[in-house]
Amino acid sequence: MQNIDDKELVDLFKQGVNGNAAGFALLGRRIASKLKKDGDPVAERLADLLAAPDSAKPARLVSRKNVSPVDSDSRASLVSEQIKFNFPNDIFWDEQVDAGLNSIIEERNSSKKLISAGLEPVSKVIFTGPPGVGKTFAASWLASKLSLPLVTLDLSTVMSSLLGKTGANIKSVFEYSTSFPCVLFLDEFDAVAKKRDDDKDIGELKRLVNVLLQSIDRWPHQSILVAATNHPELLDRAVWRRFDKLINFQNPGKDIVLKILKSKGVSEKIAGKISPLLTGKSFSDIEKICQQAMKKHVLHEHAYDDAILGVLICELGDLELRNKRIKEVVAQGVSRRKVAEVTGMSHPTVTKIINAEG
Repeated sequence: MQNIDDKELVDLFKQGVNGNAAGFALLGRRIASKLKKDGDPVAERLADLLAAPDSAKPARLVSRKNVSPVDSDSRASLVSEQIKFNFPNDIFWDEQVDAGLNSIIEERNSSKKLISAGLEPVSKVIFTGPPGVGKTFAASWLASKLSLPLVTLDLSTVMSSLLGKTGANIKSVFEYSTSFPCVLFLDEFDAVAKKRDDDKDIGELKRLVNVLLQSIDRWPHQSILVAATNHPELLDRAVWRRFDKLINFQNPGKDIVLKILKSKGVSEKIAGKISPLLTGKSFSDIEKICQQAMKKHVLHEHAYDDAILGVLICELGDLELRNKRIKEVVAQGVSRRKVAEVTGMSHPTVTKIINAEG
């Protein structure tokens, strides 16, 4: 250990005695990296310890040091936890999201190798994108792939109108979720990490964001912090540099919509005709349309293709939108006779709608 000086060892012990897990891990990785360069065999053993082998265990076997945090007044739980996950065989990420999520898995599974080189695996990720594009689903998927429990902050319970209470609740959630390897999911992150330039209640807002930033800074690399927001423009500037990785989720494009429809049982012919009309819709919107169609298929014994055409045209909007949809599906190659059949309208009425201006 000729390259390790006394000051590094003293600093390492200070971090341990003071209970600063993040500082201890950081100094430990530096020492392990130096030992590896010296060819010292103990370097690999240190890397094993710092790589948090507990995180590779099934979620149900991970031990917890604290009880689940609750609001001191209502006694309601501040978090929800999930250890069992069920995912469909086909998951339709776009290429950018797929690459980003799989790079996280790769780094976490190779944490020992990274730590031996004095590097940290990604541990703090922020998801951005509109509602219904799969941010919550992706957090669950990561937890499942890494065999970690998913701890989700309950924003409705955490937020309080009482001075200082929200910050105390946030602190409790972080103290709990850093006591064992997990994925902590902070949905609607902009609600607690809002820019500190609002003239209203600026003092309390500053205190809350400061508590949050301090908690993020102490986040241990053994776990993953996932924050999600529909409004990235609202986040405080200081928040962004605390995260290792940004993944931007978007509504599915035409090719992915086509794959989703076919996976739901829509024929290739009809899926090809209606996928352009659903491009720009969220994953959750497309899922709702398919579910409504399946209900019509089951309850009224309509052919599934006819059911999804009927739902797309008639059941998702007002009369003006219905007429617009009729024109759109006909423009995509659906016959007027088929439109009349699935909507229960007469053929002349459909023709009248198509020929109408506007």
